[in-house]
Amino acid sequence: MVIAKAAPAACGSELRVLNVLFRIWTGFCCPPLMDFVSLLVAVLQLRPERIEYLLTPRMPANVTALRGFDGEVGRCFAALGNVNLVRLNFSTGSPLRLATSGFRAWDSGFWANGAPRIKFVALTDVLRAYALHTFGGMYLDGDAFVLNGEAFQDWRRCPAVLSAESHGWWAADPHDETDGRVQMPEAESDASNGSHASTMNSAVMLSVANSSFSQAWFDMVSKWDGRPGGAHDVCCNWPTRFEAGNPTVAHGAIDFRSFPLYLSNLSSLPTASVEAALKMRRPPKEPYSAWASIARAMVKPHRHHGSTSVVHLSNSRIRGPTGAYVAVMAEALRLAVAKRGGHNALAPSERMCVATAENALASQ
Repeated sequence: MVIAKAAPAACGSELRVLNVLFRIWTGFCCPPLMDFVSLLVAVLQLRPERIEYLLTPRMPANVTALRGFDGEVGRCFAALGNVNLVRLNFSTGSPLRLATSGFRAWDSGFWANGAPRIKFVALTDVLRAYALHTFGGMYLDGDAFVLNGEAFQDWRRCPAVLSAESHGWWAADPHDETDGRVQMPEAESDASNGSHASTMNSAVMLSVANSSFSQAWFDMVSKWDGRPGGAHDVCCNWPTRFEAGNPTVAHGAIDFRSFPLYLSNLSSLPTASVEAALKMRRPPKEPYSAWASIARAMVKPHRHHGSTSVVHLSNSRIRGPTGAYVAVMAEALRLAVAKRGGHNALAPSERMCVATAENALASQ
């Protein structure tokens, strides 16, 4: 699969994908802090015209109390003014059901509250396909953090874009030891000339409505029954195969780093500290400074392959230690605020939301 670290010239000069951000939450409880910080960082970096936050009937009726915080998150959304909390209607004859008529995911039936019985993750995949194909726009998982809004927005020139996993460029497991020394990343080839990644990943997606890719993906998802065995094919393997045969229709963005860059930009860190973290066979139960340092390094521009537009915490080993994922969230938020000129340059509603996030992170 040919990938790129910037939108290719073949995509044209006009921005084609709507500046609308979709988020999806399918759980019974309120979204976690990570989801809120991810959304706020995207708001600051991308300045979307609006955010369509899709909720299922599983979500409590009082959506203004999202995440708790005594309703602070709900008040933040209201103050921003462009966050639409959309409670989806899955009843027969609803626009969503009509658009997804014949989808095998609905064969499992529905709960009394109207929510589909399929697994949460599977439902997210189905709704992602529905939203991007029907309306077009941008999608980010709740554990993806935008670090370079300008580079991200430039990809809107392309009809369909997915993040790319770059397993071949980094140590697959930071806990493995090589002669007792820290494994540093080695480039297999020059990304600027094009290279091959393992797979594409739907954690970060942009698509024009009714694009050739979104239509093909929509049709493929319609045949999936929602069982876990097919999840990886839906998110990753199928898009990779499609792109291989349609390289001008779907693009893999290596600057949307879907797999954690365990060892990125670590040259400035004390070797002993890094080695101590990497030799651990599992994350510590308590925050650990070396892990936090590695996590912070993840969100800085990568020294070998250019800038990172998005980082996705897709692996539990980097999420595991509290200090590590809190460090990523805090650093991503700091970068977003700095990009906008600091706290005083933000709109009052944005300052309120940032304060909510910063206070919550400080309490972790």
